[in-house]
Amino acid sequence: MSINIKAIKRIIFSSSSLFILINLFTSAINFIRSMVFMRVMDMRELGIISLIQTCIMFIGLLQFGFLNGGYRVFAYKKTSDQTKVNNILFSLFGVIALALLLIWIILSVLDIELLISPRYLILTFIAGLFSLISTWLTNTMTVKKMIKDINIRNLISGIISIALIPLVYLYGIMGGIISIMMQPIVFVVLALLMHKSLRPDKICFDRKEIKYILSLGFVPFMIGIFTIVNIQIERWSIAYILNVEELGNFYLVFIFSSLFVLVPTSINYLFLPNIIYSYENGLMAEFRRHVRNYTLVLMGYGICVVLAVLTALQPLVDILFPSHSGNTHYVFLLIPGLMSQLLYYSVSATLNAWKNFTPLLISGLVGVFSAIAIIAITGSMKLFDLTVMVYIKNISYFLPTLFGGTYIYLHRQKFKNKL
Repeated sequence: MSINIKAIKRIIFSSSSLFILINLFTSAINFIRSMVFMRVMDMRELGIISLIQTCIMFIGLLQFGFLNGGYRVFAYKKTSDQTKVNNILFSLFGVIALALLLIWIILSVLDIELLISPRYLILTFIAGLFSLISTWLTNTMTVKKMIKDINIRNLISGIISIALIPLVYLYGIMGGIISIMMQPIVFVVLALLMHKSLRPDKICFDRKEIKYILSLGFVPFMIGIFTIVNIQIERWSIAYILNVEELGNFYLVFIFSSLFVLVPTSINYLFLPNIIYSYENGLMAEFRRHVRNYTLVLMGYGICVVLAVLTALQPLVDILFPSHSGNTHYVFLLIPGLMSQLLYYSVSATLNAWKNFTPLLISGLVGVFSAIAIIAITGSMKLFDLTVMVYIKNISYFLPTLFGGTYIYLHRQKFKNKL
């Protein structure tokens, strides 16, 4: 059998492949930054950085489903709706910016820190806002097939973020926040400067269009809330039931979990629009093919990561982060949950295409309330510790996947006919 070298090169150097590779580069940046954090900061400072990153994620909740619904409108490829949706989204970002500023002023005046000082909090809010805008621009550029442009912006913003990492050595937590926040800021600024079509041209709060966007995006947003709420519950529970230092001891798990999902997230950007489009247009053979390929790619990635973790994680941590050598067993215990999480990507994509949001909503509720219940019980019994937290994370990953997968099996006829 002859090997088609040109075909292989086309695959390797295609925009889609480079999209994944550059996202891996971004993952490497996050890892390098986290490595610096783990080497320079003590456990309490790591705990504070964890809370700052948690707040940045929490700001993502303030979009109330507009990003999810707007993405679906763009995925339907109706050009006439896209400009209005983009204007609505940027108008929303303006409202969120004003709300965050008001919250910061109130907390500063009342001298309320919530474990994060006001000078760190204002930068955290800026980082969260630009991360939200960056996510929206990535979504729209993906649907518009501007993968090459995304690659360039991610590459430039990533390089700048790397250049700022030494600030951690000079300014500690403040340097870390600056390094974190500059990545989305640079991406957003470059994308808007270079592409006029991505910029809003007016403030827009069209009620009819807002209702339409929310009708498509609110339930997926609620599902996203559950994912973020699980993280909020996990980290704040450790900080308050145990202490901030223990949150620092769990930092290795946070970093590994975050890095683990970056590749599936990149893959999702490539598969989800095609899965939605093929089902929406009744292309059932194509729909089945996309779902099957998506699932196989996810599982292949998962197997590779598991093998790498089992063979290389402990030696690497011993060399690079000796103070965290005793925390690797938390990562090993988390492997079953992470594999279940990979399957949930496929489950979620299928149910999104079917517009069956209720099962996604229920599965998210099951994961959140099971976590809350177990934390409450173990906390009241003085049994809560980091090992228990890992088991809770596994359960919160497994139950939603089981529920969603069961629903898909019971309604598998939708793989043959659009219902």
